[in-house]
Order: sequence, then C-alpha cells, then structure tokens
Amino acid sequence: MSSLLPLTLRRPLLCSRSALTARCSTDVAAKSRGIISAARLKDAPTIARALSPFEFAPLWTPSRRRICCFGALHARLSSPIQRGSSGLVGAHCAIDGIGVERAELGRKLRPKNRGSYADVACARGSRSLGHAPKCTSEHLGRGGPIGLFADRHYPHLHRRHFSSGSNRRETRDPYLGRCKSMEDMVQVTCDHLDEMSPRGLSAFWTLTAKLLQKQGGANARGCQMKMHDDIDRILFCTLKKLGSFGYREFAQTTLGMAKIMKQVGGRKRGNYMRKYHQVLRSVFVDNKPRKKEMVLHSIATASIPVLPSFDPRSLSNFIYAFGLAEYVPEFDEGRTLYDSVATEAIPMLNDFNAHGLSNMLWAYAHVGSSNSSLFENAGDVIAAISNLDEFQPQAIANIAWAYATAGEPQSHLFQRFGDHMVTLDSLNTFDPQAISNIAWAYATAEEPHPQLFQRFGNHIFTLDSLSAFHPQAISNIAWAYATAEEPHPQLFQRFGDHIITLDSLNAFDPHVLANIVWAYATAGEPHAQLFQRFGDHIFTLDSLSAFQPQAITNIAWAYATAVEPHPQLFQRFSDYLVTLDNLNAFDPQQLATIAWAYATADESAAHTLFDDVITHALSLLQRDVISELTTMGFEPDEEVLTETGYRLDALVAIDGEKIGIEVDGPSHFAGRKPTGPTLLKRRQVTSLDGIRVVYVPYWEWDRMKKDSNKKQAYLRSLLDLKN
Repeated sequence: MSSLLPLTLRRPLLCSRSALTARCSTDVAAKSRGIISAARLKDAPTIARALSPFEFAPLWTPSRRRICCFGALHARLSSPIQRGSSGLVGAHCAIDGIGVERAELGRKLRPKNRGSYADVACARGSRSLGHAPKCTSEHLGRGGPIGLFADRHYPHLHRRHFSSGSNRRETRDPYLGRCKSMEDMVQVTCDHLDEMSPRGLSAFWTLTAKLLQKQGGANARGCQMKMHDDIDRILFCTLKKLGSFGYREFAQTTLGMAKIMKQVGGRKRGNYMRKYHQVLRSVFVDNKPRKKEMVLHSIATASIPVLPSFDPRSLSNFIYAFGLAEYVPEFDEGRTLYDSVATEAIPMLNDFNAHGLSNMLWAYAHVGSSNSSLFENAGDVIAAISNLDEFQPQAIANIAWAYATAGEPQSHLFQRFGDHMVTLDSLNTFDPQAISNIAWAYATAEEPHPQLFQRFGNHIFTLDSLSAFHPQAISNIAWAYATAEEPHPQLFQRFGDHIITLDSLNAFDPHVLANIVWAYATAGEPHAQLFQRFGDHIFTLDSLSAFQPQAITNIAWAYATAVEPHPQLFQRFSDYLVTLDNLNAFDPQQLATIAWAYATADESAAHTLFDDVITHALSLLQRDVISELTTMGFEPDEEVLTETGYRLDALVAIDGEKIGIEVDGPSHFAGRKPTGPTLLKRRQVTSLDGIRVVYVPYWEWDRMKKDSNKKQAYLRSLLDLKN
C-alpha cells in the first residue's frame, strides 16, 4: 500500500512544532534535523513524514483506524491521544472549543471549555475520504503559520468551510487580520455578524484599536455615516453576547475598546480630525450622553460571574483597560469592580509577571481607587523576588509611580528597586519618562535613596544630548531633586544650559515653568540666564490666562527667593492680577506669598494698584485665622481698636483674660524679622493697653496649607490651651 496518498484523498491534520507541548512517554523520539516520529500502533502501521523545522506534518494511517499528528520537535508518544467515535483521532493547534490540556504520562487529554485557547486541540475525524477537518478560520489565519500553510497547500479548502468542530454549532469568524483598512474590516465583520463568536468579536475590537493608531483615515466624509451605523451594530452585538464571553474575550474586548476611547476621547471635533477618529468618537462619545460609561458598566457587570476564572494576564489587562478608560464601575453597597478584581488578584500575585503587576497597580492609582491590601501584598511579592531583571524600566516606573500616587507606603519595595537600579551596568535602557517618573515617585513618597539620585544625575549629566527630555520630564526631575533635598549641581547646570539654547519655550506650559524655577530656587542652584530667559518668555506672552494661581505664586516666590531681579515679569503679573474681576481663585496662602515676593524683590512699586492685591491677601489670611478660631468654639471680635489707637486683627476672651491675635503679613517683616513699627506696636499694646498679644506670621500659616487640624493645634499652642 502506498505510504502517502494525495492530499486531496486523505484528511490532513496540521500542527506546528511550537504549538504542541504535550509530554508523553519515551517510546519514540524525534531525531535531529527536526524529523517527526509517530508512535507504533498495534492495530495498524503508521507512516510519518519528516519535514524541515518550519513546516507542518500531515500524517496518515492506511487503515484510517487511528492517526496522531505532532509537530513538536522531540515529541514522544506511547499511545494514541484519544480515540474518537469514528476511530480517527487527530491533533492540531488551538482549535476553537475543543482544546485540551497538556498531557501527562499515561493520562488522557481532557477537553476544555468552549472559547478558550489550548496548547493542543483534538479533532475527531470522519471515515469519509477527502473530507476536510473542521476548525475556525480565525485560528487557521490569526494563528499565523498554520493559516499560511493551509492557504498555500490547501487552496481547495475555503475558509468559510471551517468551524469549531463537528460536534458544535458552526461559527464563521472571518480572518480580520488580512483587512488592509478599517472599512474592509467593518464590512467583513458586519457580513458575518450574526455568526461571529465571542472570540471573533474581541478580535475586531483589538484590531480596530491597532488600525486606529496606524491609520487615521482620510478626511473625506463619503461613507462615514454608514461606517458609524455598522460599528454601532457591532457594538450592540458585542454587548448582547457578553453572557457567552470567556475571560480572554472580556479582557481583549475591554482593552481594545479602552484604547479606542483613549485615542478619540480627548479629541475635539474639527476638520483636523481624521475620519476614523470622527466615526469612533461619534460611536462612543458624541451621540449619546455617557455612552462610554454605559458600555463599560455593561461589560463590568457581565464579567463578575467570570472573574474567578481569569488568569493573571487577562485579569491585569482587564483592569488596566478600565484604568486606561478612567472609569470605576460601581455596584451595589458601594463595591466597585476594582474591589472585586483585587479579591481575585491577591491569592495569585505570585503568578503575575512584571508587566502584569505594573499595569494593574498603575490602573488602581490612575483612577484613585487604591486598595491597601492589594498594594501591600503586591509590594511584599515584588520585594521578595531575588532577581528583578524581569522588571523593565517602564515596569519599575509604573509601579513606583502607582505607590507614590496612591499614597501607599512600601519602604522595603522602594529600597529594593533603588538597590537594583544602582547596581545595573548601564541606565541606557531608562528613557527620560521612566527616569522622571521614578525620581518623582521617590520624592513624592518621601523615600530616600541618595545613591539612586546620584546615579540618575550622573547618567543625565554625561548624556551627549538632552533633546529626548521633554519639558515635563525636566520639570519632574528638577522638582524631585529639590523636594528630596538631593544636591546635584551638575544636573541643574546641564538642564539650565539645555533650556537656554532652545529656539522657543512654547512647549513649556505655565505649570512646567513654575516647577522648574521653583526647583532651582528651592535647591539653591543659581542659573541667571535660565531665570532671565523664562522671565522674558512670560513677559512677551499675549495672555496670562493659562497661568493658574499656583503657577503665578510659585514663579513670583522663586524669583524673590533666588534673588533674580526681573522687573518686567513682576510688572506683567501685577498688570494681569489687577484686571481680574476678583481674586477669589487665590487662596490666602497664595496671595500672602505673592505679596511677600513683591516685598522681598522690592517690586511693590511695580504697579500702584497692586496694593489692592496685598490688602486682599491679608484680608483672606486674617479671615482664615478667624474662621479656625470660630470652629474651635471662640467668638472673636474683629478689627478691635485699643485705647492707645492700635488696631488688633482679633480679640478673644479665655477664662476672663483678653488675648489679642495679630495676623502679620509680609509688610510686617524685613526678611523674617519684625520691622521697627511692628515691634513698637507689640510693646505698647502689651504695656499700655495691658493686652497679651499672640502673633501669626504668614509663612508659618502658609506651611500648614489647608490642614484644619494642624491650624487649630497651632492656635491652641499660641493661646496656651490644653487639648
């Protein structure tokens, strides 16, 4: 009998070498050169074909009673994998719905649930000669080599004939990976929409996100309305079939949609928007209020019963998608999806890889949904890893940023990461964003690591060019060094020299400008040219409306503290402030600091109307102090005129004793020392009026920011009150 019959007369069973990892006994071994061997079967002779390492092997038995096909090098087999009812057994890669788990010695392969990927899949054959094996076109195509092989060597087997298996309902998922444009992919999906499986739908959203990033589409509006309606149909079908989704389909679908929402959500309407962005924005954002939230909440609700089956990778991708979309689904009794995911993730944290941990923790911090138990356990798991080489710079940056942003203390984790980074041979794999995020995280979390800051500073200083450092990265790094009180003069000098050589500073937004000059002033690092360049830039701007109160405050404070004169800058700020309808956007501390900066820089005369700003600042500061006294249970009298003609900001009675309270702004001091008139007033009110007076310097009040508890404790200390 012929050893091999024509392909058209026998049923091929295909398997890639890389796909099959089943372990069996030691009967027959594949030899060198990638020869594939099959087991000796008692009932019938077996014929094997040896192929090159990158091909696939269809194997036959002349009797058609049993057949096993393996494409893995060194695969060993002692017995048939599984006997089908028809007597013909085959194996190939990732057949939808009939995947089987890896085989152990002497154990039958067990079918898995429909819709899951598998290392090996069993296909029961038919006795009919020439009948093609059934498998989804999605896997024959999307799997890569197996689809290309089938197309090349089995052109008579059209993809529309492939399905998930003879014992299951036939699904016709088109191979979307070959679509060259989004229009083609949407059209193909709509043509097969009623028969699409959950896996096919998830593939559509994944590929849509990729195409949206690669292609914007032309600005022509020809088929936009039809495309919008088609994508809306696909979205409706996806939501309708959520009940049949497995954990991988949930993760892939949500991640694809989140990436789409991220790309189109921040864009505004306009001719500059590309066609695909316009269409997808109209689907998810524009047409129906809160449609984005409705879609994500539907997915979150449907996923709850399936969450226990998620593997670490899918669980990480799933919650990362919600973080990317900046949405926190809430359920009954105030419980959120993030709470449910944390419950499932904590027991299997040891199975997460570095990328999965970083994405998951980033998502929690990004939406402000911290989970102390998750962060604590994840920190312990990471810190216990003996070798952190698996953690790429981006993963370290994301994790450190997440802990700092969430306010979750993990000193041993930060120490472990820092020790790992300083021992690396090179920091060339750390891009500017990773360095800035890590430095920012250590400074924000108040986690000291001088060796790490020194290593980062030395690395940046020795770079040939800083062109890769965007303004935000420079701002974050400079701010981190100043906040952490880690000196590195060469770093500050290098940053300053780089900035002054730039053709334009338009890329530096007000917040970035403010942080940089604040960092130089706080760190005591002089750079006159940098301050002059920034001042000139601000002075020549058409409008200062983009400058928030905190930015103006920090810039004025920095110039005054660094003793860097720039009259035009102070003049421009004063001109802008006095044109505002009111100064209610400024809190008392900010106005007091601005007033101090003008007084210290001797710029009070920059504009005569700026006296209104100083008066308003002191008024707000005084009002804040009196408000805290009232909260403490006192009933202070305001603007009390004494017998000697002095006016006190407030007067309170404690156990029959009258105590005056003075809120002293910048005009009461020369530096940090009281001026002569201030000292004279204090002496005369105490000795002549017989009133004990306590004083609230503006900088001490500013230091407590908006912490009411600290402010009240401070006032109790001044008034000699017991808690």
